[in-house]
Amino acid sequence: MKKKIDIFDTTLRDGSQAPSCGLHISEKIKIAKSLSNLGVNIIEAGFPVSSNQEFISVKSIAKLFSKKGPTVCGFSRLTKKDIECCWSSLKYAKKKRIHLGIATSDQHLKNKLFLTKNEVLNKIATQIKYAKQFDWEIQFYAEDASRTELSFLKKAFSVAYSSGARNFLVADTVGVTDPIEYGMIIRKLNKFFHNKNIKLSTHCHDDLGLAVANTLAGISSGAKEIQGTILGIGERCGNASIEEVILNLNENNQYKNDYFHSINSKEIFKTSLNVSRYMNIDIPLNKSLIGKNSFATEAGIHVDGSLKNSKNYLGFDPKKYSRKEEFILGARSGKATLEYKLNQIKKKITNKEDFNKFFIFIKKIADKKLKQRGISNTELSILYKNYFK
Repeated sequence: MKKKIDIFDTTLRDGSQAPSCGLHISEKIKIAKSLSNLGVNIIEAGFPVSSNQEFISVKSIAKLFSKKGPTVCGFSRLTKKDIECCWSSLKYAKKKRIHLGIATSDQHLKNKLFLTKNEVLNKIATQIKYAKQFDWEIQFYAEDASRTELSFLKKAFSVAYSSGARNFLVADTVGVTDPIEYGMIIRKLNKFFHNKNIKLSTHCHDDLGLAVANTLAGISSGAKEIQGTILGIGERCGNASIEEVILNLNENNQYKNDYFHSINSKEIFKTSLNVSRYMNIDIPLNKSLIGKNSFATEAGIHVDGSLKNSKNYLGFDPKKYSRKEEFILGARSGKATLEYKLNQIKKKITNKEDFNKFFIFIKKIADKKLKQRGISNTELSILYKNYFK
């Protein structure tokens, strides 16, 4: 039986913390609508106590989903002020969640919080009990969990559970763990909570380029919810890229038969473009699934193979994601590409010698356009007309 994986999107909170990627209230609302259309289960709308603008934006998104839609979540530290501010902004949403917690690693306790472990445990108990009086789901996060002694992480989660939390976030805050280690943490926590009605959630950063791999390891090890952002945007090197996680759940043989989710795959590209536009971030050409070159081929051998059967060089159908295969006529192209492009502009060269000469001519032009995205169909039409006039 397939297992459901909930998708928690933190583009509007963790993602918008990336320098130069901040969002105005109107932009946050537009992205929230896109995320809802995409099918995410939880939208982390922001950190309400951090500023008046942030409070208004979270409140606006909560009102947007007052009757139906995804769960709206607010970020909070373990303080009454944060919790009360979260409630004031989130109370309008039909489904709401507070995402509150504290750092648990020795590194943070000794060099940031200046608290003992007992003081942290007391803080967890006191503030979660206080948050429990409000009508929302409580998610407890352990910041820097991947660098926390497992024995203390279990204690922190146990106290949080006893105080009312049922969702637990295992944060690889500085992105330094690996799939084997991260998966082991999730497995041991699952075993620790055996037969209790809890949910473990992933939150992985990409400092070592392993955020998606760690997230997938978390899923394989029993996590029922994943946190990430569109485009993987976030502080420093960013978060796990939601579109890449979904792509693996859909297409990777290791996952596609065991898990399901609520994401509308045809909306991924549109949502990514919206986030790119509003957050002032360029999408890399070679970005998995949504990059401009994701399904583009120039090499002659590959184009020839793809024209014979698209599965020769595509592992999945791009149409499932509102994308399409594209062949580029460039310096590395072969005759099959030229013939294909001539057919597109409704031109045909029946004489083999003429075709070969025209091919050599086109290759010389392409060699001069190495920094250009090949020869467009418009350019090809002009070149054809001038060559054969």
